[in-house]
Amino acid sequence: MLISRRVILLGLPAALMVGLTALTGCATGERPSFDDDAAAAPPLRAADGPPGTLTSVGIVGDSITAAAADSLRWVLTARGITDITIDAESKRRIEVGNGTTEPPSGVKALYQLLASGAQPDAWVIALGTNDVGSYPDPDAYAALVDRVLDMLPSTTPIVWVDVYLPDSLADSQVFDLVLRERLQARGNAVVAPWYATASQPAADLLSSDGVHPNAAGLTVFATVIADALAQLP
Repeated sequence: MLISRRVILLGLPAALMVGLTALTGCATGERPSFDDDAAAAPPLRAADGPPGTLTSVGIVGDSITAAAADSLRWVLTARGITDITIDAESKRRIEVGNGTTEPPSGVKALYQLLASGAQPDAWVIALGTNDVGSYPDPDAYAALVDRVLDMLPSTTPIVWVDVYLPDSLADSQVFDLVLRERLQARGNAVVAPWYATASQPAADLLSSDGVHPNAAGLTVFATVIADALAQLP
């Protein structure tokens, strides 16, 4: 069943890592195993000024991003990013979605932005929550991530927000591990650690559905993205 809302992992317990090692093998061959260092999120840090020389950013996301749009504009503008394009819709998936009977997919939205001439200094992708649990193995998730990465110029930096679904933790962790592996292979990219932030027991950042940020969480979600942008090369 698809989850209607959107959007790390500072390190996995040993038992989960054993399980994920088994998951990463598939009929088409063995994917590289993920170690704790590869799974670890880059540390959050405060940025007092603009993140590098970025002044424009394009953001493609789902319902979490849509809900956080005002917070994103406020936080990013405070960091010196004044040209902000946000394309976000509820229930959006990465590849599935024709834009008529269902929300346009992230791929479709990104294609339309590129076709319209969008050339931001950096892209932010906040997709994957509605895809978690709908694919059989890590290779399928890797193909989804690569589909998006292949659309964007290698010279343009990317931030991708990882996923946190409390009711599907194992699938969330597989997706997030694959995401890190693909971004590391691509280079010029950083994961925004929403999982590690939202999953803290005392954080109280989520609404009653356990997935979408509450009022305080929306600002934190935007700050996690801004901090990730500040970590780009």
